[in-house]
Amino acid sequence: MDAEGKFYIGLRYFNGTYFGNIVLTFQIGLHIDDHHVLEFIQKKLHCGHISCSGSKCNYYVSNKEDLFNIIIPIFNSRVLNSTKYFQFLNFREAATIVQNNEQHSAVGLANLIKLRLANKDILAKPKSDGTINRTNVNITKYWLVGFIEGDATFSTVTRKSPRL
Repeated sequence: MDAEGKFYIGLRYFNGTYFGNIVLTFQIGLHIDDHHVLEFIQKKLHCGHISCSGSKCNYYVSNKEDLFNIIIPIFNSRVLNSTKYFQFLNFREAATIVQNNEQHSAVGLANLIKLRLANKDILAKPKSDGTINRTNVNITKYWLVGFIEGDATFSTVTRKSPRL
């Protein structure tokens, strides 16, 4: 999830006082060669759907009950290490607003807009100093391998210096 996942907060069809459609989606996107990994996740979680297009496959969970009862509890108990942690916090707060049916109040609406913009900002502008501003980051060898599989590239600049 830290490498290839996304917590999406979508606000659509604004009529001046509320959004006609609030979309909350948990997503993992992988190359089509790793379709079996997404199938494994889907079978383990008993929710979501998989969509493939071209060389990309995506696993999505948008059903609010599945988000509230399966996805959010997973990330409440397994803390993310990258900026996805902050995306999750915003996503969870947006889900709570929807779950409590507060999206129709001025405060709830303002908070949803703030959370959506904050998640977009996290994606567009990572911290310039590279920090996550957390003291409980736990980089295990398993996490590192997963992150490398998702976001790393191996290359050779010269014959003497391979790079990761």
